[in-house]
This record gives sequence, structure tokens and C-alpha cells, in this order.
Amino acid sequence: HSHQVLVGPRSPPAGSLAAAQGPEPQSGWLVITPLHGDGPDGQSFLVNRGWVPRDSVHAITQPEGDMTVSGVVRKAEEPGTFTPDAQPGSGRYFHIDTATMALEAELFETVPILVEAISDDESPFTRKEAWPLQRTKDSLLAFRVNPEMHIVYSVTWYTLFAASAALTAMRFKKRPQKHAASAIGKL
Repeated sequence: HSHQVLVGPRSPPAGSLAAAQGPEPQSGWLVITPLHGDGPDGQSFLVNRGWVPRDSVHAITQPEGDMTVSGVVRKAEEPGTFTPDAQPGSGRYFHIDTATMALEAELFETVPILVEAISDDESPFTRKEAWPLQRTKDSLLAFRVNPEMHIVYSVTWYTLFAASAALTAMRFKKRPQKHAASAIGKL
């Protein structure tokens, strides 16, 4: 799998043990591997096989022989404003750029479909001997931030808004002019 590439750095998948380790979880890489279909059209895919910690890149298991992949079709990622450009040839990317990855692999005649592999195992995040970690079907619905934390964020922002509005109103509120009446009376 000489055409395998790593995309990152990335946070661990939601719900994984790595994501639950302390306030600053370990970062790692997504493992993207080309897969060639044996159907009549010979469609090829780029498969996001999962996440691997930075210090375990050497332990990535390589697929062998015929494989069946269960997954979800994803679109390529758009780079952010401050995302560095990809460096084809290095095997490492900062965002999932299917067009550039396909050109680098020299295996595709068209831009391939990106498939995120989903584990059939209901708790693959408990194992540590096999990398990369694939997401489960249930984790596709998991939020990175739970609903309770969203409520805390909402209360915080509405409180800041109310305080800002009150301070602005106090700043621009017209004050009664005490000295103006006494100045007119002396004329």
C-alpha cells in the first residue's frame, strides 16, 4: 500500500478511549488508502480507514487480499483559510483532497469516491492492538460536544449579550441636566 496517505493532525474519533483521555487528547492521523473495485466498471475508491495516534503510525495494519468495506460516502474537504497547501509526494496531507490524492497515486482516471469505513464491531475503540481505529455506526450520530455543553454555551452567550446591552444602554442614556436650569434663572 505504497499509495496510502495520512491526513492530519486530527483529534481522535468521538466516543473513543483516546478522546476521553484528559483535557488534551492525543492527536493523530486519518489513514486514507486506495481500493480498486472488481465490478464491471472497475470503480476505484479512496477509503478513510480510520484514525491512528501520532506515535503509532508504524503499527498501522495493512489490508491484504480481497476486502469488503462497509462505509459512508463522504465529500472531499475544503481547506480552511489557514490550512497549509498539500505537499504531494510526502504522503501527508492537512485536509482530504481527493483530486490531489488521486493524481499522486496515479491509479485513478477520474476523481475517486471517498468512503469512510465503518466498523462492524460495536466497540472497536476498546482495542489498542490494531490501528487504525474505525468509527462505528452509532458514532456517526455522536456529537463532539454533548447537548448539556451546548446549553452552557447558550446561557453564557445570552448572559454576555444581556450585560453588554445593559452597559450600552447605561452609557447612552440621557442624564438630567441640573446646571442648565440654574444658569437660565440667573440671566
